[in-house]
Amino acid sequence: MKHMNVMIVHDFLETINRIKAILEELGHCVPLIVYETSIALKVLAEDEAINLVVVNWNMPDKSGYELAKELRDRGNQTPVLIIVNRTMPETKKKATELSNVATFTVDNRQHKLTVARMRNVIKDLTKNKSR
Repeated sequence: MKHMNVMIVHDFLETINRIKAILEELGHCVPLIVYETSIALKVLAEDEAINLVVVNWNMPDKSGYELAKELRDRGNQTPVLIIVNRTMPETKKKATELSNVATFTVDNRQHKLTVARMRNVIKDLTKNKSR
């Protein structure tokens, strides 16, 4: 898997730090962390250097799904990994109906398994990526 520049869009610092650590452990760079989906959309409209967006489903201004849908509506195919909790099966199904979008649950108890799963999800998600 190639090194990627990842934008994290999340509103909870503890989760941001955990996701950032996992991504860096996988060899990726996290040059940008934003706390609102509206800011993420502005950045992605101008910055071609972001290869992956990791976004929380439950953001204050727009959901992770709404961010991904708006990107697709604009023709932007940057892969999006939406962080969800275990109790959201219908949410996961809805998100994966969009192209280049996957969902992921961060397991705070099993770090090695979480890292391995994230590696595989990112690999699958970015396999056929085209912006």
